[in-house]
Amino acid sequence: MTNAKVLINTQAGTIELEGEDSFVRTYLDKLIPIIERARFGAGAVIANGVAMATGDDTAPKVRTRRRVTPTPLGDSCRDRVKRLRDDGFFAERRGISDIVHGLEAQGHAHNVNQVGAALTTMFERNEIQRTPVEGKFKYHWEHGTQSVAA
Repeated sequence: MTNAKVLINTQAGTIELEGEDSFVRTYLDKLIPIIERARFGAGAVIANGVAMATGDDTAPKVRTRRRVTPTPLGDSCRDRVKRLRDDGFFAERRGISDIVHGLEAQGHAHNVNQVGAALTTMFERNEIQRTPVEGKFKYHWEHGTQSVAA
């Protein structure tokens, strides 16, 4: 998961959000209409969640900073899918949405694109098998098959 930080200083009325990207986006989406209605920082236009000056320097400035922190071992999407594999989840063929739901059942929120990218990497490294079924890939793992890359 990525972390995000948003600081909205509407002439020292400061609103600061920090946390996982989805958490920040959820609360930012709720706050933007309130900020617009309250007319914080008159002379500012808020577009797509970003306050932009309209000619005067008193308009609030929105500072966003993306914090890059290394993912602890075992916490990447690929590592979590590998744990599902090791637990026997792939004894039957699974579609990407099935895998997303399997991860959610373990308390891990990943979108279809993240899981798809992880599965592609795993397939290329012989860590999982895939079969085209009705125009879509189904992923599986034979218990007797050894993984080439750990």
